[in-house]
Amino acid sequence: MAFRMKTPPTKTTYYVGEDFDISGAEFEDLITFTNKYGKTSYYDYFNRSLYYLDVNSTEYNKWIPGTYTIYVTDKVTVTDNYGETATGSKTISFDVYVIEKPIITNPTTATTTTTTETTTTSTDTTTTTTQTTTSSTDTTTTTTITTTCKPFLAMNFRMKTPPTKTTYYVGEDFDISGAEFEDLITFTNKYGYKTYFDKFNVPVSDLTVDSSRFNKWIAGTYTIYVTDKVTVTDNYGETATGSKTLSFDVYVIEKPIITNPTTTTTTTSTTTTSTTSATTSTSSSTTTSKTTTSTTSTTSTTSTTSTTSTTTTTRPPEKPYIILKQPDPSELYVGNSFNLSYEFSDKNEFNSNVWITFEKWNIARPNGNQIVIFAAGTDTLTVHCNSKNHGTITASITITATQNKPVYGFILGDVTLDGIINGSDATLTLSAYTLISSGIKSPLNEAQTKAADVDKDGIITGSDATLILRYYTMISSWTSGGTPPTLEDWMKNL
Repeated sequence: MAFRMKTPPTKTTYYVGEDFDISGAEFEDLITFTNKYGKTSYYDYFNRSLYYLDVNSTEYNKWIPGTYTIYVTDKVTVTDNYGETATGSKTISFDVYVIEKPIITNPTTATTTTTTETTTTSTDTTTTTTQTTTSSTDTTTTTTITTTCKPFLAMNFRMKTPPTKTTYYVGEDFDISGAEFEDLITFTNKYGYKTYFDKFNVPVSDLTVDSSRFNKWIAGTYTIYVTDKVTVTDNYGETATGSKTLSFDVYVIEKPIITNPTTTTTTTSTTTTSTTSATTSTSSSTTTSKTTTSTTSTTSTTSTTSTTSTTTTTRPPEKPYIILKQPDPSELYVGNSFNLSYEFSDKNEFNSNVWITFEKWNIARPNGNQIVIFAAGTDTLTVHCNSKNHGTITASITITATQNKPVYGFILGDVTLDGIINGSDATLTLSAYTLISSGIKSPLNEAQTKAADVDKDGIITGSDATLILRYYTMISSWTSGGTPPTLEDWMKNL
């Protein structure tokens, strides 16, 4: 499934309090289905209606400035002309941004006009001059818009061309050669000015490619993650750092089976030998001699053997297999359970008797089709299923569980998750602490909570806000040259 967003939504940047709106977004899904006989069919949806898509905007928080990821999933079921059916889904994501409204101030400018009147009174003896001053004040109101707002980095990172090879036989190594990427970056600084940094061809060497989930020894579908991390500086001297990750799937399949059937051709030839029967008569004494020769038919058979090499391209091969999918690492932590996902290469070959085992049984246990994690560590999980003609078929994966739920994509102290640490992070931390102290649920999501707990004592307090503000003050006046220390390194010297 080559599912992508052709055109982003009309609006991707929102002021605090505005609702998310996906209007204007356009999608397409170009689907290739190869059935078990190796026959390929194409289903191209060049304009995939939003009606068929699942839009997940649960991360979006219109009340907190920051960057939020929107997930869009297309789930399809296709049936080809051979009656073969397949179901699949693909999820893509894009970022939207919530920023603070510009601050509007209305200073008052006063203009004063002074009028002087002079009155002269004459008498015979005394001249008296009286000066009267009248002041009138005209007030002029000037509206000044201060455009200081939270800077943010918008990254439209995508894969223009997939790798040359996306389907591998068991045992072959992953290769990203042929893939082409671009990243169209928009940086809005704290004054509201936008600068565009368009990288139409991003070298793979500049990207982080995570293929750790790829297992060349087990047939299945594997997700490859590619991350672009950038730092940009505009003409106003404002700097921002950001990163964006995309993903695509590759496939590992069994090699086709090559068979060498033998064809036997039989040639039959028949040979017939005839002899003539002769009778001889002699006159005197009468002697009759009779000679009889029998006719014999001989059949000789010659066998000619020719060997024809035939390549059988049926996929999957005769021996069925189980496609066992690797769980997402974010699900592998103590106290959590996740649904184990697997598929059969040929559903008709397998029965419903499926069971799950572990090599060590030291971190998890099965509960129906769910896996419950009770301890941190590493173990090998195996799915077993009986087939009709090939005995028990198995597939295995290795899982590693952590004590706590892993949280990705945050920097300690960057509570707004915009890639920089400033006074807004301290303000948001203090606001969260105030609400929590009042018995109100924290407005922070999990990543923001981790980022706000800078002293790592497990709770958000006023001390965390103070530390963030002190660190921001320090880096704002940094004059020592080089790069300022991270918040973690700075705290080590307190």
